[in-house]
Amino acid sequence: MRKVLFFCFTWVAACLFLIHEVPFPTYLDAAYYELMARRLTTGFGLTDLSVPLFIAGPSHLPGAAFLYWMPLTSLVQAFVMLLVHQSSYAVAQLTMLLLWAAAAGLVVLIARQLAASVGLAVWLFIFSGIYFGLWATTDSFALYALLAGGCLAALGRALTVQRIQWWLLAGLLAGLSYLTRSDALLLAAIVVVYAWRSSARRGVLTLLVFGLVVSPWLLRSLSVSGALFPIGGFQTIFLHSASEFNMYPFQIVFNRLPYLLLLRLTGFVLTELNLVFNQGWLLLFPLVVLAVYRRRHLPFVQPFFWYAFLLHGLMAFVFVVPGLDGSLLHSASALMPFWAVFAALGTTDVRMLLSVQRWLTPVVAGYALLFSIAVFFSDGQHDDRYRPLYAQVDSCVPAGQVVMLGRSTVFAERFNRMAIPLPSPDTQALLKAAHDYQAFYLEVDTQVEVQPYADWLAGRGRPAFLKVVCQFSDGTVYHIED
Repeated sequence: MRKVLFFCFTWVAACLFLIHEVPFPTYLDAAYYELMARRLTTGFGLTDLSVPLFIAGPSHLPGAAFLYWMPLTSLVQAFVMLLVHQSSYAVAQLTMLLLWAAAAGLVVLIARQLAASVGLAVWLFIFSGIYFGLWATTDSFALYALLAGGCLAALGRALTVQRIQWWLLAGLLAGLSYLTRSDALLLAAIVVVYAWRSSARRGVLTLLVFGLVVSPWLLRSLSVSGALFPIGGFQTIFLHSASEFNMYPFQIVFNRLPYLLLLRLTGFVLTELNLVFNQGWLLLFPLVVLAVYRRRHLPFVQPFFWYAFLLHGLMAFVFVVPGLDGSLLHSASALMPFWAVFAALGTTDVRMLLSVQRWLTPVVAGYALLFSIAVFFSDGQHDDRYRPLYAQVDSCVPAGQVVMLGRSTVFAERFNRMAIPLPSPDTQALLKAAHDYQAFYLEVDTQVEVQPYADWLAGRGRPAFLKVVCQFSDGTVYHIED
């Protein structure tokens, strides 16, 4: 009972710290999910107030939402908002924190299945390096860790006991995982393959459960975009850099094949660094490797191994640019319940192999705590320097006007205004986007790196049709008078 109370206190303390340090969404994904949840609860349905990315954004504003991301994170947040009769960021954040606690419960179940130290595994899941600060955002991290991690655990249990209910649960969770992240199709494929190898009947039933869960959303996607699956995700295979997410109008470029091949080599190296640093607590990674090696033949962990291997391969060699831009970080949250357990197992293995006394456990726990806090304050994901600037932009631009600026969805979430991102790569793209979306106010901040906006802000080659409306210390608002 004392251990339960201790971890409850630790989780509450961590939540209070994160609520204080992450009082609002500061980056695209977190702002998008929370904004969509509020719009759902205030009668606007599945409509978008901003264009988050031109690669798969609505053709007009307000327009159809979730053309690139999947809806379940916002749907869960909206459900809780309706329960408490309050549509706010605080409710959305509390929802994700509760899901984080549920995912910690999943860690307990996995730890017991693998005979690991439950206490240390839960502690490592709470203080999980870069994920420590991400669990408290309104992004999909906590929900995906619970659903996709739970799917891998259910599939492992199905392989262990060969009971139909575990296969069906795995299919159900695979469907919910897909509604959270589109790359969970990989997870669904693994579930169906394992079920089919067990028996054709189980394979059909598992696929049927998955299909029943996802079919309403597939039909909605077909009616809105003409495609069953979000086509923006598949188009990212051919991106050369993250700036091409906002190429306008978006088009696939095939003329840089050598660079694409070089990018995949870079992706392989950075993906492995992600594995060691983001998922392995850096210095604890050898413990994880030791535990994985010693339990590599257990049926329960086989689906986890395959998913981890194929996920990193896809992000390194296929979806390279989105993987490096954050997709791998998001999808790997499904692995964190298992990595926490393996790190705890590795600690026990070292103690047994080297006859180390019990002091190793508190050292590992203390290191995870310090590492997580250090990464949190050095990460930059929670940078709020844009909020004062965007408040000035909101005051400068007349109400009802669409604003073109770097963090369109962050601006839309904060001020409930229509916005689009900065189009690339040239003046023609700017003018076309301005006329297509009726966005004749442009804000360029001093941190911009996208060309040609950085040159314009420095006074080099700024077009005559851009007239300064407001000038601040951190940025400038222009009116497009073409």
